[in-house]
Amino acid sequence: MVSQAVSDGRRATRPRRSHPGPLRPRGLPETGGPLLPRLRRDRHSRHSHHRLPAGTPAGDHCRRASGPTLGRLPVRGALQRLRTSRGGAARRVRGRPSGRVAASGTVRERQRTAFARRTARDRTGPASLRPSVAPLGNLVSDIIRSVDASITQIEINRPERANALKRRTIRQAEAALDAAEALESDPTHRTGTSAAGVLLTGGIERFSAGADLSELNGTVDDLGFDDELERLCRRLTLSPLPVVAAVEGACYGAAVDLAWACDAVVVSTEARIGLPSTSLGILYNPTSVARLHARLGSPTVRRLMVLQQELSGRELPPGTAMVVPAGTTIETARSLLRACSVDSGATAATKALLASLDLGEEFDPVAWQPEREARLASPTRRAALEARRATFSRDQSEWN
Repeated sequence: MVSQAVSDGRRATRPRRSHPGPLRPRGLPETGGPLLPRLRRDRHSRHSHHRLPAGTPAGDHCRRASGPTLGRLPVRGALQRLRTSRGGAARRVRGRPSGRVAASGTVRERQRTAFARRTARDRTGPASLRPSVAPLGNLVSDIIRSVDASITQIEINRPERANALKRRTIRQAEAALDAAEALESDPTHRTGTSAAGVLLTGGIERFSAGADLSELNGTVDDLGFDDELERLCRRLTLSPLPVVAAVEGACYGAAVDLAWACDAVVVSTEARIGLPSTSLGILYNPTSVARLHARLGSPTVRRLMVLQQELSGRELPPGTAMVVPAGTTIETARSLLRACSVDSGATAATKALLASLDLGEEFDPVAWQPEREARLASPTRRAALEARRATFSRDQSEWN
C-alpha cells in the first residue's frame, strides 16, 4: 500500500483527525473498556495514576497542567474526560469532586474539607443511625464456647491451620474454662441434679495438629509456649468439673497433651495420634511425658515418641480411651457428662489426689485426712445422702 502511494506521487501519511478529541490514558478505549470499573472504584485515590509518555499531546498537556505529577494523568481527570468522550459535557456527581483547580491553597483545603463531610454524610447517614462496630481484634477468636444443658463445649476453631495451637489459642481456651467454672458455681444455671461439665473438641474433622510452628523460632524462647500449654493442661487436670475430650481426625504433639490431660478421652476409630518430638530434635516437656507415661503406658509412649509411630484410635491400648465410630465422639462425650451428678468440691479433691498419683508424687494419706473430714461433714454431702435415701426407699417399695 505504501509503494502504491509513492508511485502515485502522494504522501504516505496517516490520516489526520479533524479534532484531536479528548485526552485519554494510553490503553483506555473510548467506551471505557475493562478499565472503567477500576477507575470508578479508585476515583478518590490520589496514588492511582496512568503514565503518559513524553512527546505525546496528552503527556505534554499533563506536564503543563500538573507539573509535579511528572506527566501522569490522575484518575479523576481521566474519568471526567472519559465522560466527555462518551458524549456530553463532563457531569458533576453529587458527593464527588468537580476537578476544578482551586485558586489558592486556602480555597483548596476548604473544598477538600467540604467534600470529605459530604462523603461521610452520604455513606454513613445521620449519627444516630450509624451502626456501632467493635474493633476487629475483639471479633477474632480461636475458641468457640457454647453452653447447652450445663455442659460447656470448648471448640478449637482454626480450620485454616488444621486447629494448630498458638499461645493466643491456649489463653482463650483457659478463659473459656474459667467461664465454665464460674457457670458451675452459679446455682441459677444448674438443672436438677445435673452438674456442669466441660467438653473439649476440635470439631468433627480434626482435633488439632499440635503447636503452630509459625510461632516457634527454634530457641530457648520456645519454652514460653511449653509453660502456657502446661498451665492449661494442669487446669484441665485439676478443674473442679469433669472434663472429657472428643478426638476426631488428627491429634498431634501438644494436642495429645491437651486430650490426655482431661478426665476421659473419647477417640474415633479413624483418629490419628502422633508425638513427633524426636523428629523435631527436641526433648519433650518432662512434665508432659510423665503425665502421658502414666495415662497411656510406657509401651505406647515409646511407640509414639521413640519410634515415631502414628497410631489410630483402634490401636490404642484398652483403658486409655473410649473408642467409638467416627463422627460420634462429641455425642458420646456429652452422654458421659450428662450422666454425672457430682459435687464440685469432692470432684476437685479427688482429681487433685489422682493427679499427684499420676505424676509419681510421694503419697502421704495423713496429708489428705483434713480434706476428707471436711468433705464428710459438708452440707452438700448431707443433702446428697438424704436424696439417695429417698431414692433407695422408693426403689425398694417398687421391688416389693
